[in-house]
Amino acid sequence: TILSSPSSSQEESSSIPFAKIDAVAMASPAFQAGLREGDLIVTFGSVDHTNNRELKAIMDLVPMAASTDHGINVVVSRFPNNEEEGSGGTTSSSSSPFSNNNTSMENHRLRRTFMLHPKPWAGRGLLGCHIVKYPVM
Repeated sequence: TILSSPSSSQEESSSIPFAKIDAVAMASPAFQAGLREGDLIVTFGSVDHTNNRELKAIMDLVPMAASTDHGINVVVSRFPNNEEEGSGGTTSSSSSPFSNNNTSMENHRLRRTFMLHPKPWAGRGLLGCHIVKYPVM
């Protein structure tokens, strides 16, 4: 079961990253889903840049998904060099102004969609990644 699958109009309007993954533990649910350090989170289930409440909405959603064994659709923007074989997501290409570097190669990010299943694991928390607020431009 998927927890809050965004509609196509919601996906189009929610293209601004609001959070960044700054650490991912090996063998964690986040790592197994394909999330990587440096990914910019565009949507996390129904959470986006308009309703994340300083990331509190993610903190509310994760335990609920874990307790009901629901997956969460996570859409990220990432540089192609952060791609790995078999990371399990779907890809779409887009140019993005979210980089501080102005070279066209650095501005080119891939949009990836992953299914994250929060759950207890050998490490800390239910995700195994650290998410920080990303400045909305």
